[in-house]
Amino acid sequence: MDLSEIEPGFTKTTEAWTLTSCAVPHAQPWLTCMAFRIEADGKSIVYSGDAGYSDDLAALSEGADVLIHWCYRLSSETMNEHVAALSPHAGDIGALAERCGVKRLVLTHLRAHMDADPAHHAAMLAEAQAAFSGDVQIAEDLATISL
Repeated sequence: MDLSEIEPGFTKTTEAWTLTSCAVPHAQPWLTCMAFRIEADGKSIVYSGDAGYSDDLAALSEGADVLIHWCYRLSSETMNEHVAALSPHAGDIGALAERCGVKRLVLTHLRAHMDADPAHHAAMLAEAQAAFSGDVQIAEDLATISL
């Protein structure tokens, strides 16, 4: 098996699909963190990875059919400034999706306490829906997302 390490800005195009990437703020300088966009058959999906807001992520998400974005906290959870800046809450993510013209938002990579309590799911959905006019859902194991 051949392994190729990639850097932010990596793009690969085949006859069937295109993969594009960008750097996202999260754990630098210890890790290079990236988001990815896959386009095929006129449809697109963006996966944020663990990401704070960045203009590059916004550009990558522009007009996407689906944005899958990590949601590490609720807006009511206070954290130190550094962690808060690199971990947007559901309302922040919804606002990003709205600005970028995303059609559907899928929140993922929840912390255990957020995933264990249906009230947390409801709060996340309400925060995202207050800022985003498209469809919002929370990722579930083995879920299928149709484009």
